[in-house]
Amino acid sequence: MKNFTFSIILIFLFVGCHKENEENTDKINITLIAVDDPVFFRKSVFIVDNEDYLIKTNLETFKNEYPFNVIWGYDQNVKPKVIEDGERIDSLNLGNYLLYLNDSIYVVAHYLETGKCLVYSKKSQSIVKQLKLEKFEEGAPMAMTIGRRFYIDNKLYLEVVDMISK
Repeated sequence: MKNFTFSIILIFLFVGCHKENEENTDKINITLIAVDDPVFFRKSVFIVDNEDYLIKTNLETFKNEYPFNVIWGYDQNVKPKVIEDGERIDSLNLGNYLLYLNDSIYVVAHYLETGKCLVYSKKSQSIVKQLKLEKFEEGAPMAMTIGRRFYIDNKLYLEVVDMISK
């Protein structure tokens, strides 16, 4: 009986836990702000402005969302500057309100995932109404990568790694 129990345990350890290189994905559609309403965007924050896309949200949404009240230091050090500048300037740029440059990736991912932004494609000169979000897990349980991929027009736009375990 003791050998049988030991054999069962070995089988579970060597066969039941083998997930190496398996990728688990889940794609969902995200509906974005689809109208560039001048009243809603009277005061706005440009989250991304490059040769391909313009991504923006309104100032009130920005002040009440990520990274404020989530990442230490933003609520105390950056939010007062956003409020002050927002009273004087109609269009703010995300790059001026980051404590760390790499935070921009997670801020962009937050607004894309929640759909609380307008995405304008400069190439097609149109507003993107939806995008696809793919949450992924790659690797074995003790050596896993977890993250999100954002697709605009079925092309990978942004990949964010949220966790790596080693």
